[in-house]
Amino acid sequence: MTEQKASLREANARAVVEGILSEKKLETKVVDGKKVIRGNLVIQTDETNFITFDVFVNALTKAGTANKTYKSMETIMEEYHSIAEVGKENATRVKVTNGSIRPRTYFDDNGQHDILSYSSNFFNRVKDDVTPTAEFEVELFIASISREVDATGDETGRVIVKGWMPTYSGIEPLTLVAPAEDDIANSIEANFEPGQTVEFYGEIVNRCIIKDETIPVKIGKPKVRTKRTYKNELLITGASEAYEEGMTPQLPYDAEVIKKAIREREIRLDEMKNKTKSTTTSSTSSAPASASGRKLPF
Repeated sequence: MTEQKASLREANARAVVEGILSEKKLETKVVDGKKVIRGNLVIQTDETNFITFDVFVNALTKAGTANKTYKSMETIMEEYHSIAEVGKENATRVKVTNGSIRPRTYFDDNGQHDILSYSSNFFNRVKDDVTPTAEFEVELFIASISREVDATGDETGRVIVKGWMPTYSGIEPLTLVAPAEDDIANSIEANFEPGQTVEFYGEIVNRCIIKDETIPVKIGKPKVRTKRTYKNELLITGASEAYEEGMTPQLPYDAEVIKKAIREREIRLDEMKNKTKSTTTSSTSSAPASASGRKLPF
């Protein structure tokens, strides 16, 4: 008899972003015989923070009728202007109120990649001045809480919260960061523990910091090297009470069901990994020559 799969309520995971449209990369395509608009929009919320939203909209609904969202996306393609197209002053101001947070894993020739992406098919034009915003809220089953250490082994004052987030397609790991400021890190350590379900709130940090370094030379002009530093994290600013049956609107996730979902994920990743290896091998043959802290035991 086939074992029944773990059944978990999909976690609330929402992104709210408001800023200036930095880039617009949308195209009309035919995918599996269906006309779609796909690509991404990049929203700038401050000088160095950029949030990319993936877009994928079918021209027709499942019932075969015209999709209103597709029409809205055509309007965005025609009427919204990015900084890359017209400059910052003339670029369209936009807001996303219900973006999806999507942690996922994929494999390629270089191995396993765990990434965090954002998606939405709904963008609103902001007519007045924007209120720069890059915020998240996410329900998480806590797996571990530990002090962050730097490359030399010294504590930074921040706390790392690792957990599991149930999605529509399975369970995925997610890492949050509690800053030392406003006593957030100490409060997280004092009030929560592994095995609890909590809704966390915070800021989406997705920065690209560009710095020019001047390299001395013996002959000629000094050489200037551009260095890009990327910082991508979900920074906690607040949290709900730990979910408790009969005390909170939502039930806490069951630890045994979480463990089962994790095992199912491991099987799924093994299948993905083997499929990638098989594809790579086939292509090759046909071509010419930790930090310490409290944590759960899973």
